[in-house]
Amino acid sequence: MKNDYFKQKLKALTANKEFKRAVSNFRKEWKLPADGLAINENAIKDWIFDVIFERKNPDSIAGFPVWLGIKKRIKQYVSLVGKGLFEGEQEKAFELESSLFPSDKKFNQKIKDILTKFSLPYSYLEYLKRYLIINDFHYISSDKIKIAFVKRPSGRVGLAFEVFQDTTGEDIIARLDEIKKAQDEFFGPISGRKRSKDYFERDLMIYELREQGAEAKQIAEIIQTNRSKRREELRQMGLQEDIIQRKLNDEFGKILGYNDIYKIAERFKKTYFGKK
Repeated sequence: MKNDYFKQKLKALTANKEFKRAVSNFRKEWKLPADGLAINENAIKDWIFDVIFERKNPDSIAGFPVWLGIKKRIKQYVSLVGKGLFEGEQEKAFELESSLFPSDKKFNQKIKDILTKFSLPYSYLEYLKRYLIINDFHYISSDKIKIAFVKRPSGRVGLAFEVFQDTTGEDIIARLDEIKKAQDEFFGPISGRKRSKDYFERDLMIYELREQGAEAKQIAEIIQTNRSKRREELRQMGLQEDIIQRKLNDEFGKILGYNDIYKIAERFKKTYFGKK
């Protein structure tokens, strides 16, 4: 059974006197109307410039192109939210809200304080922010898991999946195919033969030497020379013989015959270049 407790609690709080008082105090502090902002372009525009830019006259703001961009987003937001949000539109609304509404530390901390006071989880910060500003929760996503490409603060893009208060292990298992598809899209498809390989450095050297025209006998001699050099390096480090042998096996694998060398070169080419 789906657990909607926190969604129900958020709506139930709107009938709570103490919660109403906290909402009223917040709106007064941030110059919001007692019933929240009306969903129209002028009301949102005036509040943004009054609170964020601390200007009564939007036409006086420096950087006119910035103002044009804000007006465009306000228009999109009013169009989207004014008709009510449906599944698939929630993230777009959050995206517009994050670019329009205040997101500074003081503003968000005030909202976090309300969350804490009324024992709401942190994941409901955006929903509560929406209610405090426009007096409506609108659609609250019923997804159990969301898969998305995210941009980290460093600017690097990554793949993530988001879980919710009522997400279960079964929900994740049920969408493993979607997760795998997203992995393939982001990282490139991974088949069994495309897994990272043991002895990669050894095999790379074998492939390079074969590309240069070296025969198996010559390659085997080079590998043996490298193995002997490495053994001496490890001995000079004061390691015991059993540890040295284990490290050599980890780096070079078994002693290779000529046929092994030819097979390794062909397998390397097929694995990384898809060619025989």
